[in-house]
Amino acid sequence: MIMTKRLQKLLCLRYLILPVLLSGLMITGCEDLLDELEGNGNGDGEVSVQASFTVEPSVADPGDEVILDASDSEAIGVSDLSYSWSLNTPAGSEAQINDSNAEITSFTVDAEGAYEVTLEVSAADAQDATSDNVYVGIAGMEELSGDITSPKTLQSDYLYTVTSTVDIEAELTIEPGAIIQFEQGTGFTVPTVEGAIIAEGTEENPILFTSTNDQPGWWNGIYLEQSSNMNNILDYVIIEYGGGEDFRNSGSGNVVIGRQHRDASSIEITNSVIRYSGSDGIWVRSNGDLPDFGNNVMTNNDDAPVSIGSNRVHRLDINSEYTGNGDEFVYVRSGHDLDDDDVTWRNLDVPYRVRGGTVLIDGVDLTIEAGTYLEFEQGGQVRLEGHGGLIADGTETEPITFTASDPQPGWWDGIYLEESNFTNNLLNHVVVEYGGGESYRNSGSGNIVIGRQHRDDSSIEITNSIIRHSYTDGIWVRSNGDLPDFGNNVLTDNADAPVNIGSNKAHRLDSGSEYTGNGDPYVYIRGGHEIDDENVTWNLLDAPYRISSSTVTIEDVDLTIEPGTVLEFEQGGQLRLDENGGLIADGTDTEPIIFTGVQQSAGWWDGIYLEKSSNVNNLLNHVTVEYGGGNNYRNSNAGNVVVGRQYRDDSYIEITNSMIRHSDSYGIWTYGGVGEVNDDACNVNDFENNAQADCQIN
Repeated sequence: MIMTKRLQKLLCLRYLILPVLLSGLMITGCEDLLDELEGNGNGDGEVSVQASFTVEPSVADPGDEVILDASDSEAIGVSDLSYSWSLNTPAGSEAQINDSNAEITSFTVDAEGAYEVTLEVSAADAQDATSDNVYVGIAGMEELSGDITSPKTLQSDYLYTVTSTVDIEAELTIEPGAIIQFEQGTGFTVPTVEGAIIAEGTEENPILFTSTNDQPGWWNGIYLEQSSNMNNILDYVIIEYGGGEDFRNSGSGNVVIGRQHRDASSIEITNSVIRYSGSDGIWVRSNGDLPDFGNNVMTNNDDAPVSIGSNRVHRLDINSEYTGNGDEFVYVRSGHDLDDDDVTWRNLDVPYRVRGGTVLIDGVDLTIEAGTYLEFEQGGQVRLEGHGGLIADGTETEPITFTASDPQPGWWDGIYLEESNFTNNLLNHVVVEYGGGESYRNSGSGNIVIGRQHRDDSSIEITNSIIRHSYTDGIWVRSNGDLPDFGNNVLTDNADAPVNIGSNKAHRLDSGSEYTGNGDPYVYIRGGHEIDDENVTWNLLDAPYRISSSTVTIEDVDLTIEPGTVLEFEQGGQLRLDENGGLIADGTDTEPIIFTGVQQSAGWWDGIYLEKSSNVNNLLNHVTVEYGGGNNYRNSNAGNVVVGRQYRDDSYIEITNSMIRHSDSYGIWTYGGVGEVNDDACNVNDFENNAQADCQIN
């Protein structure tokens, strides 16, 4: 290829000195070619290189000289290549490349084992690299083609060549230092529990599973179709260049564990290197397992280092390395319930990529380590059921992140507590973003959804966390959902409200959190849920409370509203006190409490109604009540504040230093004989623009 370009360059130079042949087209064509050959690429500035070399001999004895020839390497867009050789030697070797920058060089082997030679070629900004092995001290060679039906041992320092796929139906023991190379399209399959691979190398003398051609996907890999034999082990092994094609109803990789509709399969993998797969490094089906997995290196695989069912992710350890692969994440296949044991997902050196679908935690606890990063494909979700638990306890410097594989609001569905009141449920120092893709069953939608109709209670603590970029609400809490501890959170840039919550749980929201910067600039409170469990306080937030068009009922407990709080009611909304429920709205001259309508129109909402409450704590002080009086209360009249109802016990409230205005009927109205306010209520408050009497004491 390079010689051809050189000839073309000479021809162009010849034409350029012959005026009779000069034309605009010819000049342009030669100038493009000359630009390319002078280092300007193939006309558009691109340069590419390809590394290739030969090794002679590839099987040697100690003292042999090994010749390395890179003359087959190619360059496009330039004429000169730079070479860089490196050598990884076995234990006890002091061998070195004689000239690490020469096109043709050599080294002398001096110890038994495998020598890995790597060539990197470069030109301009382009680089490419490739590797090959030299084996020294081979005691013998053998072909493997037939199935293994009785126990067999592969010996140390032997080179075995697999010429067709081998079914291992008995125990296959592989000694340290054995080399098994596979021809194209072959592999090892363990189809029965009687079959087992027992490959225990050592740090100094690992076992090598490789290919006859150093090309990812050349062979298919090691496939445990149906073998949970407790002796299965890969320890101090190197597996490379597999992952050629999918196994039956399974995935592909250097190691594939499990098959659909088969008994479970399992194998221990420790202290090993899984590399150069044409697909995933390791692929584990939901009925596959890694009972011991640690201190491994998965790198240079075309796809993910590991593809694994969500029910087995806890097997992956933090001491292994998962970087340097085509997919820089561990791929987690959802749809497999976590329901056997309490488990932990470790903070790996790459993210978890979770397939679209449900990761269901059912009756067990999932703990996620600080610093862990989980990215969900479209439609993905985490769901807690059967009182399963989620414990995501990050730190300020190592938050836990739940995000989308494509960062756009609604890409995934979010975290959904369908039925889980596990007391340890916790999101602390977490980021939850880009969820809210669709509504959950009989519930709302948001980055986090807590509770479902006709299910047991659900609850989770959320502290020191960021909830953002939801396609809908940031957090949605059903009336049977709860936030037993909620504080110091940031809820921002959500398409709807920062929080959508039942009126019976609104007291969980703290003033230390931030609720601004959302599509709906308010916290949305769904009425229709009685406040009747305990005395509660609605804290002063940095956004108003938006009350739905229904009734917020306070029954047999006290609701305190902090100074400065703004409550805006949708059309037809009302605040009702029953069964001696109390309302304590004690504002200040500089921080009044405001009860208003979403639309500044007289009668937009119904107002504050004391149906049956003579609670001695009832107080409206330094408040504004406006735009109420929309409807008559039961056997009463209409107004911004209505006190008392026929055939009910007495009701009383003290109203001082307040503004009562823009009612579509009365400002203050009391039912004769059962409704009562302070004697000076009509004098110590201000009234404006009420359609009927400002202060009607009957």
